[in-house]
Amino acid sequence: PGRSAAANVALPLRLAGVSAGRARRRAGELLDLLGIGDRADAPAGRLPPEAGVRVAIGAALAHGPPLLLLDEPAAALGGGGGEEEREKLAALLRRLHGELGLTLLAATRAGDFARRLGGEARMRAGRVVSERVRLSAYSRGGGERVEELAVIDGEGRVAIPREAREALGIGRRARLSVEDGRLALRPERPPPDARPPWRR
Repeated sequence: PGRSAAANVALPLRLAGVSAGRARRRAGELLDLLGIGDRADAPAGRLPPEAGVRVAIGAALAHGPPLLLLDEPAAALGGGGGEEEREKLAALLRRLHGELGLTLLAATRAGDFARRLGGEARMRAGRVVSERVRLSAYSRGGGERVEELAVIDGEGRVAIPREAREALGIGRRARLSVEDGRLALRPERPPPDARPPWRR
């Protein structure tokens, strides 16, 4: 925390034997790219949370990796302006993806933040159960839409969200049929007729 932002970003390079001058130049380039070049000499421990996150990303990018792994990257961005800071961080990560060709993999419980990054995979008990995919149709004036796709594992199993099962009245078993090129899923028994007897 007592070292400067630039020294923190340069540290991985120095540990790998890169000369002090080269490491310092690389740190400056990364801090400029991350939008905090003007804070290069500030002690890392005194930076606001959003700048601290950027310094950490800079250190992770020092070696020029093709993949950036992020664990709850927006967790420190709480408080009053947290929403705006999360949007800025998501925009920065999308820009890094585009400009550096960087693959991003972020683990987060914040669904809104994940959706801002692009594709979203949901996990349950260590397995991917669904994916949200952004589909753009700007050429047809359709704008952008998000579709949720169920993931089918190697055994043909698919996880159906609890909300969907409850809405359909599906318990442990369901009726499955192929109709007009679609897979239809229905409750094992038809739901009870809620109409009064004289209307049935």
